[in-house]
Amino acid sequence: MSDADHIQDHWVLICTSARSHAARMAARCRRKASTMILREADSFCDRDPPQTVSELSRRQKQSMHLISRIGSISHADLMGRSHPSVSDQILEETKAFLKRVDLDESPYEESLVLTSKISALCNADRMQHL
Repeated sequence: MSDADHIQDHWVLICTSARSHAARMAARCRRKASTMILREADSFCDRDPPQTVSELSRRQKQSMHLISRIGSISHADLMGRSHPSVSDQILEETKAFLKRVDLDESPYEESLVLTSKISALCNADRMQHL
């Protein structure tokens, strides 16, 4: 098998896995979050395939970042369901997170920031209902 074939096969596997994960996570979410998740996977997979081992390695790293981004969307949706009065604010914070963090950047620190913002919104909502 040539390097080009190996790279192509690996890319197909990465995209199949990413789309499958996105579909499973999206199925658990409400429509807006589901759409965001599927859009994230589509934008990742719909790019031109990598041509070199170095590009493939970069895409593998990005696929891990994609999984984290999808997890953040799913978590935000779950919290929004639990706190419907702040659900729109949670959705806006999630959209801002996605715009702020490029796929080449590790999303982990910004995911923590998002989780903290969501927690603060949910806590404020909870305190209003006491």
